[in-house]
Amino acid sequence: MNPVLRGAVSLAVLFLGACVAEDQIGGDPAPASFVCAGGDHFAVTYGFEMDSASVTLTFENGETALLLAEPSASGARYGWPSDGTGYVFWSKGQEATVYLKDGTRGGEETVLYADCKLQ
Repeated sequence: MNPVLRGAVSLAVLFLGACVAEDQIGGDPAPASFVCAGGDHFAVTYGFEMDSASVTLTFENGETALLLAEPSASGARYGWPSDGTGYVFWSKGQEATVYLKDGTRGGEETVLYADCKLQ
C-alpha cells in the first residue's frame, strides 16, 4: 500500500478509535453498541487488518464478521472483498445499517438491520 495512503488510513482508524471507549485494563478499544429498529442490536469493534481499516461485527447470536474498509460516497462502509455472499456495514455519524450482500444475485444488498443508533 502507498505510504501516504497507509498514513491517511491510519489516521482515519485513530480518529474512529477515539470515538470508541478504551478498555481500562489493556487499552484495547471496547466495542461500540448499536440498537436498531425492532430492538435488534450488535457490537462493532474498529481495528486494522490486512493493511486496511476494519470492523468486527458481533451479533446477538454470537456470530462475528470481520469486514474491511470499502469506498463510500458518504459515511464509512465496510465489507468483505469478494464476489461471494457476506455482510456490509455502513455508518454515518451515529447511525448505521447492516446489509447482506448476495454473491449469487450479482451483489444485491438486502437490509438486515435498519435505523441503528449508536448507544
